[in-house]
Amino acid sequence: MSASYTPLDPNIQTVLGQSNQPFGFTIGQETSLFAISSFVLFLFLAASGVATIGRILYALGLKTANSDNEAKITTANKIITSSLFALLMSFSLVLLFLAVNPDVVKGTVDFSKITVTSMAAGSQTQVSTGSTGSSSCPDETSFKNNVLANKGVCMTNTCEALSGCDTTTYASIINSEASKQGVNPKIVTTLMCRESKGKKDATHTNTGNSIDCGLMQINKNGATACSPSDLDPQTNIAAGVALIKAKYASISQSYPGITTDMMVFASYNCCNTGNPNSQSANCNPSSGYPFTLPKWACPINPGQTTTNMCFVRNYVCDVVACLSRL
Repeated sequence: MSASYTPLDPNIQTVLGQSNQPFGFTIGQETSLFAISSFVLFLFLAASGVATIGRILYALGLKTANSDNEAKITTANKIITSSLFALLMSFSLVLLFLAVNPDVVKGTVDFSKITVTSMAAGSQTQVSTGSTGSSSCPDETSFKNNVLANKGVCMTNTCEALSGCDTTTYASIINSEASKQGVNPKIVTTLMCRESKGKKDATHTNTGNSIDCGLMQINKNGATACSPSDLDPQTNIAAGVALIKAKYASISQSYPGITTDMMVFASYNCCNTGNPNSQSANCNPSSGYPFTLPKWACPINPGQTTTNMCFVRNYVCDVVACLSRL
C-alpha cells in the first residue's frame, strides 16, 4: 500500500492484519468501520426481536380481552402471524450472512492476507516503440463491415497508454516545447505514455543496429547505447516534439475517416523502410472497401514481424482513444 494512500475510513489502519473482537468496541476509543457495522447489525436484530415479541404479547392480550369478538381475534392472529414471519426472515438473513461470510456478522474482517502492489509510472526496464502492444489483426470481415458502416478503422475505444503513466514531472517541458514548435501538448503527452510510460531512462534495442532512447523513444540509428544526453528529459522531449512536427509536415495523403493525427501516430511509430501512410495494395475498392486505406490500417498481409502493420494500427487506435481522455 502506498504511504500516500488515505483510507476512506481513517480507523481502518487499526484492523489491517488483525481481527476485531466480535461486536466488540469501547465507547470513547477508536474502532474500525467493520466492528461498528457488525454492532449495528446486532443492535438491529435485537431491536427487531424485542419489537416482534412485544407485538406477539400485544396480540395475545388482544385475544384474551376479546375472546368473544371474532373480528378482534382475527386481527390478533394476523399480528401474530406477521410478527413470526418477520422474526423468521430476520434470523434467515443472519444465517445467510453466516453461510456466505461469517466475518461480516462477527466483525472479524481480517486484512492480513490482502496484498496491495503498487507500480510507479514507467517502472518497466524496457519500454518503447515495438516492445509492447499487440500485433494481432482484427477479423477481416468484421473490420470491413466496420469501415463500410463508417465506424472507422478502430474496432474498439480502449486506452492502455495512459495506464500507469504519470507525466506531471515533465508537464512544464512538454508545454514549453510544444508551444515553441506549434504542437498540441496533449499529443506529446499521449505519445510519451505510449512510448515509455513516462520513464526517462527507457531504452529499447531494435533489430537493424539501432536503439530507441528516453521518454519519447528517439531512434538512434547505428548506436548500441543511449548517451546521457539522449536520455535527458529536456533534450529528449524537444527532439520528440520536433519529430512530431516533422511528421505533420510530411503528410501529403488524405483518406476518408483517417485523421492527420492518426497518420502522424502511425508514422511516429513506424517504420524502418517505407511509409505506413502509403496506399494499401490490399484494402481498396477492388477488394470490397469503400475507399483505399493506408497500409497501416489494412489487416490483409500486414507482415510477419511482431511490429507489423496491425501492430501499428493497434498503436494508432490506442493513442487516439487515450488522446480523447486527456
